[in-house]
Amino acid sequence: NRGHDDIVFFVEGPVTVADYLKQQNLKAVAIPENISVSDERDILANYKRADVIICEMLECCLNRQAVFKKFSSKVVIFDDLLDNRYNVDLVISAQALPAYGNTEISSPKTKFEIGYKYFMMSSDFLAHTRKTREHSNAIDSILIAFGGGSYDAAYLKSARAIFDQEKSFKTTFVLGYDYNQDLADEILRELPGAIIIGGVNNMAELMAQSDLAIVSAGYLKLEAAVTRTPAILIATQWHQ
Repeated sequence: NRGHDDIVFFVEGPVTVADYLKQQNLKAVAIPENISVSDERDILANYKRADVIICEMLECCLNRQAVFKKFSSKVVIFDDLLDNRYNVDLVISAQALPAYGNTEISSPKTKFEIGYKYFMMSSDFLAHTRKTREHSNAIDSILIAFGGGSYDAAYLKSARAIFDQEKSFKTTFVLGYDYNQDLADEILRELPGAIIIGGVNNMAELMAQSDLAIVSAGYLKLEAAVTRTPAILIATQWHQ
């Protein structure tokens, strides 16, 4: 939106994510999952020095941070835990700074920008802050979504729990852009008749149209709250 046109996404993990970005006419490079720091350095060496590198904190150890600084004039980290050591220009997090001393062991040159104003919520969800919603005690439709990780156990346990109820529901599973057909087939064996879809661009509306959401206790719990969707939270990550 600001007019930058020389942007490259380096996507670790499922190739489907890089493919999705390419479909949006964005430059995307798929790199192997759990890539080593030295291998990532070799890949970056094929590209011109960047004005800025923006990365997620996950697995961004000090050695990886040093590599990014070598190939960029500025390094920005997005972190949702703030439990690491930092030697970069800027760390952005949508939560309060914890008190267990990680800033003291980080570089004094690292700047922190923290608080809920940095929460990356899409405009589709924000639009629901201006809407009203009526609720009833009846539950006819259920939406299940746990985000972009491999949360097969949570999906299957949810399917079994719904199957064990004395009532049938319109149940929709959103598996994300890394759609797993084997998981979809297994869910259908547990809950015949379930609707199973991959990546969607209307999650806000899907939530708002559901009587109940079963979601992870990360970003999705806040998205359920914004759409005023009654929700059951499952901690799919230890820090949730």
